Amino acid sequence: APPPPPPPPAAGGAGAAAGTAAAAEPSATSVSQLVSMGFSEPDARAALRRHGGDVSAALSDLLG
Repeated sequence: APPPPPPPPAAGGAGAAAGTAAAAEPSATSVSQLVSMGFSEPDARAALRRHGGDVSAALSDLLG
């Protein structure tokens, strides 16, 4: 049997207020991984939020 599909990313949808990203706040470890690669902390956090905490996807995003 094929594997089950992955769960949808837990991103703040249209109902989420701009300033409240508490539920999707990336881990300090993930942020520091990206900051150690030379990205700013706000950019790292934003990219991680966009990608549900996926460091690889956030890195690809930041690299353009």
